[in-house]
Amino acid sequence: MVRFAVGLPNVGEFGDPGVLVELGVAAEEHGWDGVFLWDHLLYHDRSWPVANSVVVLSAVAARTRRVRLGVLMTALPRRRVQNVAKETATLDVLSGGRLVVGAGLGSMDAEYAEFGEDPDLRARAAKLDRGLEELTRLWRRLPPAPVQPRIPIWCPGRWPTKAACGARPAGTARCRRSTTSGGSGRCRSRSSPAWSASWPPNGAPWTASTSPWRAAPPTAWSADTLPPA
Repeated sequence: MVRFAVGLPNVGEFGDPGVLVELGVAAEEHGWDGVFLWDHLLYHDRSWPVANSVVVLSAVAARTRRVRLGVLMTALPRRRVQNVAKETATLDVLSGGRLVVGAGLGSMDAEYAEFGEDPDLRARAAKLDRGLEELTRLWRRLPPAPVQPRIPIWCPGRWPTKAACGARPAGTARCRRSTTSGGSGRCRSRSSPAWSASWPPNGAPWTASTSPWRAAPPTAWSADTLPPA
């Protein structure tokens, strides 16, 4: 079975936290299976507002009961892993075990260079590998522990082809040799999801005001890659 989720930008017209929260709640009410947010510090048009995805996702988690939640993809190489571990564990507790952790390199070099970080893709890929190992270790070490025994980690990539990469539980994903800015390289995963898209699910109409949201692509995953929420 394929489940469907909405992917919400956190920039521009979507840089309003209140709008994002209402869209996340509306997604659950209209039958979507997941709500995922982008991760950015800034965007190509520097005048656009950019919302903090973790703060917004916390509010969505508090107002929903069923949908899977996550930031796709967290640019882990520019984050302090201990902070990410604490944020994600807390979100998993707050959501009752519905969190999915997405980890990638980030799609904008400027989000590294303008803050004194190395934008080199190989350096970012090495940091991603180390960060994933440390993240799963800190989930076990720092209380409170996540609700899920193993929070799923999704790691995208487009190397050497443009095939989608896989998803598997935490502690076992490794991503290497990235040559793309948005993906995280080649993932060694035994269970690749079946990707497809639908807008909206089953032809159901939206009643919420979502006109600016239609630029956001939906995401889908194979249900057998995740434990039930």
